[in-house]
Amino acid sequence: MELRIKTSDLKSAVSAAKKALSKIVIQEERAHLLCTVKDDVLLIQATNNDLKAACRLSIDNVSKEGFAFTVDPRILEKLLSKIDLDTVRMEFNQAEYTLKVYTTESNKSFSSLQSFPPDKMLTFDPTAETNRVAHPINKDTLSFALNYAGSFLAPLKEDQKQFDFVVIDKGFVYAANGTNKMGFFVCKAFEKLSNFKIRKAILPTLRSFAESIPGDEINIIETGRNIGVESVDGTMHFSCLKSNSDPVSISKDYTRSEGPYVEVDKNKLLKILDRLIVSSTSVSSGGIELVVSGQGESACIDMSLVSTAKVTENFPCSRVKDDGADSVSHVVDYKIFKSILSSFETDKKTRLHISGDSKFYKVYNSGEINGNKYVLAGIGSYAKVIRQ
Repeated sequence: MELRIKTSDLKSAVSAAKKALSKIVIQEERAHLLCTVKDDVLLIQATNNDLKAACRLSIDNVSKEGFAFTVDPRILEKLLSKIDLDTVRMEFNQAEYTLKVYTTESNKSFSSLQSFPPDKMLTFDPTAETNRVAHPINKDTLSFALNYAGSFLAPLKEDQKQFDFVVIDKGFVYAANGTNKMGFFVCKAFEKLSNFKIRKAILPTLRSFAESIPGDEINIIETGRNIGVESVDGTMHFSCLKSNSDPVSISKDYTRSEGPYVEVDKNKLLKILDRLIVSSTSVSSGGIELVVSGQGESACIDMSLVSTAKVTENFPCSRVKDDGADSVSHVVDYKIFKSILSSFETDKKTRLHISGDSKFYKVYNSGEINGNKYVLAGIGSYAKVIRQ
């Protein structure tokens, strides 16, 4: 049983499909990919019951018959990286359950890989799932949104039950680490999705698989049991089980750029924050007092470390709106404030809302990805930090 396949296609498919396999393997065959040959198509599947990945590739089915085998993706990937062939030839011996991968054009140069009976493998059919809906979206927009919102997820396990999701809901992509840090990505490209939840543990894998799909457009998939992403032509599929847990509801009013704000150079502000914290005995409890004063282009932010050590910085800014007060003063947590500002991958002026009658400061920016306009919002609570 022999097949030939483009080496680069096989490398990409193996790399993508293996993302659905368990990292901790009890049964050796569960660490293998299931490969099924039918006509001139190779279907590569992987699943651990929760995650599911599938890739369909065009091949030259030399034997002209259908067959199935399994292969360890870690070994196959390493082997393919050492082969200097545009097309790789493989032979499956069903009697011995071995797969020969020829490393040159010669029949004498090959590596033999162990296989398992295909009926021992877990399998699935993504097209057979009920209530299946596909939402087309620009791949770069999805990747940017998930990366941004994901940076606001709870870092501690005790918070993850309630704040363990990136949620996509009617144009909003958001996440939170609790009550002191929230992030929103607002874009019309997501307005048809409602209460679409992506678990923190799954997020990096789903995003990585989505980025590996060729082309600019992909589909977000939702069924009765699963959510995931898929290529427009259906040749690449990744999904995971839906979660029954409900994330904490977050008011979308936070996304509005309302009230007094100053425009700041985010990159310069980050450098100043790092200078301020140098003298702190504990970065984890570092408090920064912000005092906004002045009007218009002559406004400034005076920043000082909440500590017995006298450390201050003056930062010129533009006070676009004010609430009538000569100055506004609040204390922010250094790590949270820096984390929010660092999430804004932009060189544009950033809006910083600091109001005397609010519990939260707000950071805003806007932009465009492949014609999709978006707004970013980062929300942080004011801190109560005792002077060290």
